[in-house]
Amino acid sequence: MLDTDFANQLHETPKIIAEQVIWKPLPGDRYRIDVKVLAPELNEVLRLKCFYGKTNHSFAILYKNYPIRRYDYHPYHKSRSTGEIFRGSHKHIWERHTQNDKAYVPNDISPNWDINEQFMGFLSEENISLTGGYQNLMFSR
Repeated sequence: MLDTDFANQLHETPKIIAEQVIWKPLPGDRYRIDVKVLAPELNEVLRLKCFYGKTNHSFAILYKNYPIRRYDYHPYHKSRSTGEIFRGSHKHIWERHTQNDKAYVPNDISPNWDINEQFMGFLSEENISLTGGYQNLMFSR
């Protein structure tokens, strides 16, 4: 299982996405992103997986399928470990003992921003640079 300290190190280290990031359409007016993320200083490869649907969306940075950090916008989410209820946007943090159940309401990404601004805010928080470009999703809720 992924160690909390190493997850935090992965979170803090500078990362790069070298390919062009494009929202790919899925059936039912949904979209996804799935790209490699390079962490050159640690010589590691991670993945960025994002989803956009009619009522929810999420951005997650994963290391060997462990979600290091995840931003979610859902109408309702209940924490298994604390019972805390979140309505709207919240972020998950990987910790070994709770896995990705620990969550909080962010103050650095506004749910009022469009999906592209929220995506860029998540990349900034995760220390991810885009060198291959980004294709905006051309609509908002």
